[in-house]
Amino acid sequence: MAAPIFEDVPLLPEPNWDLLNKRCVAGYQSRDSLLQQNAALTESLVQSKNIIRTLQLKEERANAQLVVQKAHLNKLNQVLHTKENKKKSDHTILFAEGFGRHLTNDESIVLVRDQKERREKEAKELEQRRVAQVDRKAAKAVLEEEWKEIVQSTLRLSWSGMLSVRSCGRMVSEPRTFHDAHRHKPQNQTHLSYC
Repeated sequence: MAAPIFEDVPLLPEPNWDLLNKRCVAGYQSRDSLLQQNAALTESLVQSKNIIRTLQLKEERANAQLVVQKAHLNKLNQVLHTKENKKKSDHTILFAEGFGRHLTNDESIVLVRDQKERREKEAKELEQRRVAQVDRKAAKAVLEEEWKEIVQSTLRLSWSGMLSVRSCGRMVSEPRTFHDAHRHKPQNQTHLSYC
């Protein structure tokens, strides 16, 4: 992780704060004195703006540095968590704490038998999940085909009944499409058919 970088504020000219305390003369002032006062205030304002912008940039850099450090710490925590929570292999159970064992010992035989039963149980569960997944996919495909047939038959029926006439001699307004016929709000576009 990168060490934090501490920046000093660069030496910038300070604004003339005495201009704030100066009293305004209510009487007549010459044009030259007003122009000088305006120039002094403008220069002071520019210096204040430069200081504010410098401090904003410093804060922006510090925040960017914090974001990078946070991302780095998250990655380190993830790696540490992965190392601490490793899945124990069968060998670590047999040879716990790094010490050797007599494999003919009753305790070791029971451990080996339990490991074998656990592996067989996990393999059966995995196979059952695979079979269930294949069954779900097959059922989903059957339902999808049935749905497509229903949609196609409905569209055929709706298109054949589109040009029906309710009474001879008048115009009959019919919906343009199957989807327009099944909408809840009235449609402005209509198809006009004659007898």
